[in-house]
Amino acid sequence: MVNRDNMKLIHELREQGIDWETIHETVGSNDVDRKAYYGFQMGLEEQSDDDLIKHAKTLQRIRKQKKMLGVERSINNEEIRDIALHQTFTKQVIDAIENRYSGFNITYTPNKVYDNKHHIFSVADFHYNGDISTLDVIKRATGEIIKVIEEKGLTEIYLIELGDTIDGATLRNSQLMAIKKGMVDQVLDVVDAYIKMIVKLSEYVNVKFISVDSSNHTQIRNLGTKQNGLIEEDFMKVFNKFIELALPNLDFVHDKELFIDIGGFTFFIAHGHEAKGNALAYIKAVSTHRNKLIDYTLFGHRHHLEVVDINSAGHYDKQLLFSPALTTQLSQYEKQNNMSSMEAVGYFVISEDKGLVECRKLIV
Repeated sequence: MVNRDNMKLIHELREQGIDWETIHETVGSNDVDRKAYYGFQMGLEEQSDDDLIKHAKTLQRIRKQKKMLGVERSINNEEIRDIALHQTFTKQVIDAIENRYSGFNITYTPNKVYDNKHHIFSVADFHYNGDISTLDVIKRATGEIIKVIEEKGLTEIYLIELGDTIDGATLRNSQLMAIKKGMVDQVLDVVDAYIKMIVKLSEYVNVKFISVDSSNHTQIRNLGTKQNGLIEEDFMKVFNKFIELALPNLDFVHDKELFIDIGGFTFFIAHGHEAKGNALAYIKAVSTHRNKLIDYTLFGHRHHLEVVDINSAGHYDKQLLFSPALTTQLSQYEKQNNMSSMEAVGYFVISEDKGLVECRKLIV
């Protein structure tokens, strides 16, 4: 058996350049030990290679850890920066709203005159692209609503916003050519026009404002991504939040989709972009899934006024109502489907005992 201590001693002597004859005399070894030493030496070399590999792997792990720490630090810094920017932006928005609309005050006056008819004005699909001249449409729409208010002596109305207030900038490449401003500036312009409209209408009647939180053009979408990919990331939420901050006394509700009682009838209100293909089948699916009995459905999205009978429910018809659009531009959707419509406000009258009794298009 090879004596490892002798082998180590022989190895040390050989490393010092001592010849074998002297080693034999010093250690008391012989030729058998010399042959055994060569095997011992090969083992040392292999062990040395293993140590190098282990050392290299250790260095590799250290480099990976350093890289991971660097990436994590970069992400943390980016998140901290985004939070700081968001807080700064939010504060600036709140300050701007408080300063700009501090003089606006809406006081709700209880309706003392009972009327079994409820008056709905729908606005939808303005598709503002940054062209300031088109904001005059909102002013004209306000004027048309006031005409009906005065014509009928109304004291209270429902004003329903159905989405696509802006044209966005992230749906398709061809759309970019018509965009005059970015999405944020589009929202700032259009929300200002809407606030002024609501305040003006409030001088004549109590306004119950209802708005959707989701529509396809207001979604934050990268070019090439699919519709509804980030359905919760929507500038309609920003639009509605601005109005809440600017007009805190406004009778106002908003959500992605809404189920509102108007005159004893349940209205399902949404933009309508999720009702692909068969809208009636979509309404039925929503009714089943949400466990809601829907009497009337009010959608925008299609850019023209339409009333679709669904079925009779005794003393009234359940119906799907499409609101006309406020946009002054012929959309790609209208071109593809060979239909178009003048910019207009939808006007619907709901009688508590008969349901929908009047439907009008107020061209602006």
